[in-house]
Amino acid sequence: MARNTGARALTIGRRAYAPPPLLSAVCLAALGALVPSRDAGAGLIVTTGAAAPSTRVIEQFEVGSTSFNSDLSWRTSSGWPHWAPRHRDIGQSFRVDEPNDVWLETLTLHMGSLGAMGTIADAGFHLEVWSVTDASDASGNVLLSSQSGSLPGSGAISSAIPYWTFDFDDVLVQHGHTYAIMLALDGSDVERSLFFANTWGGDYGYGRQMARIDGVWDGSFSKDLWFYVQGSQTPEPTSGVLVGGLTTIGALVRWRRRRGSSPCPEQGESARVALGSES
Repeated sequence: MARNTGARALTIGRRAYAPPPLLSAVCLAALGALVPSRDAGAGLIVTTGAAAPSTRVIEQFEVGSTSFNSDLSWRTSSGWPHWAPRHRDIGQSFRVDEPNDVWLETLTLHMGSLGAMGTIADAGFHLEVWSVTDASDASGNVLLSSQSGSLPGSGAISSAIPYWTFDFDDVLVQHGHTYAIMLALDGSDVERSLFFANTWGGDYGYGRQMARIDGVWDGSFSKDLWFYVQGSQTPEPTSGVLVGGLTTIGALVRWRRRRGSSPCPEQGESARVALGSES
């Protein structure tokens, strides 16, 4: 999982919150005990390997065959290679069945038999994490995080190292809910497609492959990608703790305004904290 070793940040999902600067370091340290924290990550990193993930796997579906392929594509020419022009994003939805809330850390996909076409090496792309209510209807989907990166170099396109792992800044999600991780190539005049293995049966059962064509969600798919999602559980469900932490912040701010002074003694310079970062 990607992490940043820089300045400490209290994280609530992926949202940023800037409290009044008069909240002192002493108060913020106390609030830090109430709100689960995890440092912002070091960015989106892509690696390839010969073996599937074996630790911290919270959801997975292994197709067992690379005969069927789903393409992550940016195509501007109707003759390349034999499809109509389109920009196609792909991903997989899944349910978090762990007993506690989870920090999502990585998505791993298995390359399909078609491999890649066009200029894929070092191509820019972005990864999105969505809260999903219905894989066939995007009206209820909520974007939680969007992160940018680059695909690996040409040496990564090999059947000997078919597992592509997308290591993103950790995203906190709730147990018992459904989420989707999407991949999208950035705009370019260069024709390119990257293929990942899928099944036509939709056998995973707790989600399915998702696609977006030219920016429009396509709910016609009944298959699943060959995928693994890694993450780590929080010590206990965090939803109530997050609400409690925000309530405490609000109460301190209101009390300070009524009294006309800081709720805690000032400790040198004005204290400041960022709760997460908008991605």
